[in-house]
Amino acid sequence: MEAAVTEIDGTIDSLTRNLAISLYRDSSGYVGQVSAEPTEAATTAITLKSTGDVTNFEIGHVVLIYSAKSGGTQRIYDTSVSSGTISAVNRSSGVITVNTAYTSDGTIAANDYIFFSGDRGSSISGLEGWIPATAPTSGESFFGVDRSVDVNRLAGCRHEGSSQPIEEALIDGASLAAREGGKVDHCFMSYAKYAELEKSLGSKVQYIDLRMNAEIGFRGIIVNGPRGPINVIPDQNCPEDVAYMLQLNVWKLYSLGKAVKVIDTDGNTMLRQASADGVEVRYGSYSNLGCRGPGFNCRVAL
Repeated sequence: MEAAVTEIDGTIDSLTRNLAISLYRDSSGYVGQVSAEPTEAATTAITLKSTGDVTNFEIGHVVLIYSAKSGGTQRIYDTSVSSGTISAVNRSSGVITVNTAYTSDGTIAANDYIFFSGDRGSSISGLEGWIPATAPTSGESFFGVDRSVDVNRLAGCRHEGSSQPIEEALIDGASLAAREGGKVDHCFMSYAKYAELEKSLGSKVQYIDLRMNAEIGFRGIIVNGPRGPINVIPDQNCPEDVAYMLQLNVWKLYSLGKAVKVIDTDGNTMLRQASADGVEVRYGSYSNLGCRGPGFNCRVAL
């Protein structure tokens, strides 16, 4: 039972983390991008386009690579080998090593998208889906809605702030949302950008301690926005080059039962394996992110 608890706890942690990553992505399920074609070797070393995405990967993950988020071409490592298991992770340099040889027949290229096996096209629609980097165009359907008829109200606001001081970019983003009637009260960003904001504010920095319950708490920075203070929270799951400025009360994670739960619809928590002296336990998540007012929120490119 002790061994079973260890395995089950690991499964719950892995699925919870996968869900947390997905909250910042779109429904494609991608977890990173390739920086450049790997060199030919007995194992495949893949350098990530964004070093911060390295926290999404663990040893043992089976990964697939495609040329696009949806559709596109599945890339291969060698002749017909199209998948591999991660055998090493260099978290300093943002390199993952796959235990599959890469040869001259390999087709992996820069900007390709990396997926966990089984996840492609079956993830939740996270913040990137609700507030995309590029405004939706006519004909694009999101849960059956053509958002091009009123882009800001239906697909959120976008602000290009990569050339601005980070605090100015956040204030401009909050102002865009305020113009649409929103009251941004939380901002989520990567730890790297959070540190950049903290250094930029210097002696002007104001901290706030947020507590979700007796066991979970967060320390953030307060930025004064056009409609009141904004709590800036760092999150390892947030992509490095973006901040999401949200009116939190219009968002909700909907799920059938607990967001991460044991699959026991037949009444059995554990199942005996038919061909081995062992048992199996299945966990899953039937959930999706919903928003009642996309236009009250803003995606800020940093």
